[in-house]
Amino acid sequence: METKKLLEIISVVKAINPYPDDIFLEKTQKEWKRMHKILNKEGVFADGYLGSFGRYVWDNCCDKIKEMIMIEEVKK
Repeated sequence: METKKLLEIISVVKAINPYPDDIFLEKTQKEWKRMHKILNKEGVFADGYLGSFGRYVWDNCCDKIKEMIMIEEVKK
């Protein structure tokens, strides 16, 4: 598959992001520290949870790209 088509697919995947910046606002450093403090007080450490969420999101992005590549291949 040509580079141009791959870049188009990546643009589409980025555009269908279910977590738009205007709704899910970026957290400030202060907010992150507060979350960590609250969780740590309860003996819960966010790193494992955030890593798990990150892997889930990463895998879903990869799956979506793969799906779009397969659709393009069928069109040929």
